[in-house]
Amino acid sequence: MKITKFLSLLMMCGLIIAAQAVAMSEGHQGHKMDHSAHMGKLIRTTKVDGFTFAYHLIDMKEKMATMDQKHTMAADAMENMKSHHLMLYIEGPKGEKIKDAKVGYLVTSSDGNKQKAMTMAMTGGYGADVDFKAAGSYTVKTKVVHGEAKLADEFEYTA
Repeated sequence: MKITKFLSLLMMCGLIIAAQAVAMSEGHQGHKMDHSAHMGKLIRTTKVDGFTFAYHLIDMKEKMATMDQKHTMAADAMENMKSHHLMLYIEGPKGEKIKDAKVGYLVTSSDGNKQKAMTMAMTGGYGADVDFKAAGSYTVKTKVVHGEAKLADEFEYTA
């Protein structure tokens, strides 16, 4: 009888530990960022000093093709428009949405051309126009200043 109770208790402890491990793998105490309201295609999710960064990319030509206003834009304006809009959604260590940060991108193409872009706060994230017109690899460096926190991220994106 004592062995049965001991084995039952041991199994319960194992299940509790396993459940906690699964929850922690999903993020801060089981929290997982909800992307349902985010604009664009999710291209990267990462953690930086406890903050969650989710990058979404909007193809501007695709977006314009679905809008009724496309015909009102001049052809030269369409030609000079940046190819994409890069959005960054940020959550703090406790899962709170970060709404008061300053965010900038430095995008470097494989041939060394650099683009600097400061974002604007919009739809719960931070967005800026960038050019991924040429096929190839791009290095995207992101700098976020939120209060005393200075956060940096870098990744490769292939267009």
